[in-house]
Amino acid sequence: MIIIDNLSKSYNDNYLFSDVNISIKRGMKIGLVGANGTGKTTLLRILMGHEDFDSGNVQIDKKISIGYLPQELKIVSNSTILEEAQKSFSHLKKIEQELNDLNTELKTDSNNERTLKRIGVLQHKFEVLGGWSIETNAKKILDGLGFKKNQFNEKITTLSGGWIMRVALASILLQDPDIIILDEPTNHLDLDSTIWLENFLSKWNGSLVLISHDRTFLDKVINYILEIELKKIFLFKGNYSDYTDQKSARIEQHKSSYKNQQKQIRETEKFIERFRYKSTKASQVQSRIKTLEKLEKIEEPAKENRSLNLLIPTKTRSPLKLISCESVKKIYGQNVVFETLNL
Repeated sequence: MIIIDNLSKSYNDNYLFSDVNISIKRGMKIGLVGANGTGKTTLLRILMGHEDFDSGNVQIDKKISIGYLPQELKIVSNSTILEEAQKSFSHLKKIEQELNDLNTELKTDSNNERTLKRIGVLQHKFEVLGGWSIETNAKKILDGLGFKKNQFNEKITTLSGGWIMRVALASILLQDPDIIILDEPTNHLDLDSTIWLENFLSKWNGSLVLISHDRTFLDKVINYILEIELKKIFLFKGNYSDYTDQKSARIEQHKSSYKNQQKQIRETEKFIERFRYKSTKASQVQSRIKTLEKLEKIEEPAKENRSLNLLIPTKTRSPLKLISCESVKKIYGQNVVFETLNL
């Protein structure tokens, strides 16, 4: 479905990753992991065509549909929560509206053959496109993501940023695209909603590319890990726990390769320095200089820092009043969260 060929991306001549070759096929549910700043979000934006790259190629099957949830999203809409979740099915809403109008016409002219024929055509089309189930499914998904039934007809403008992201996520899940791309979706979810999404995605038959720091979530949802490290991208088969086992072996292999190459470089440099000015060794010196210049250097392994030392000084007794609130009010749009808070 998606083929990444020799992809490289840099900022100010500093490469995030280079020479990436990966194929994302149907059924692959990929967890994208790596330290902060390694380029996880950048890679997703490249896949979506929202970010340029230096070299290589990204081929996406034109027949597939993609649902993308970024980390930051701003929805400017006067729709209700339920309407916004169904926004990708606006064509169905138009059919539904036309059916309502035609049925109103029938009340005054019940024998109008043209109207009856048009209603028949539209009802068939509406059924084939799944129109009868869209709203029901939308409500189920919104419920799973933490919305109450009495909220469905509230305006989306009354929601905070985190809840708006939930509506956007609901819209993507309702579309049932071939591949879903999610950038840290659980940041906006509570535990119950996270568990619901976990169950939904684990049973879902489509493909997935997901950034998340929730290891339990990754273990239950994904079947591949894509790791960005040392300016390279590595693909592992299995869930997050499988990946950590495989990574331990790869780290040891990388350390050994780096150590051996550094030893080779030091010995070569020592030879060059020792015989640089001896005419009898000139050809050998030049040969070794060229070898060093052509050598593809192995990236230095990241230094492990698993220990953390904290010194917490003993303080005197704290004041009796730590926080004082007087007549505090907080609103989101027209939604009053609380007012006249005295604490």
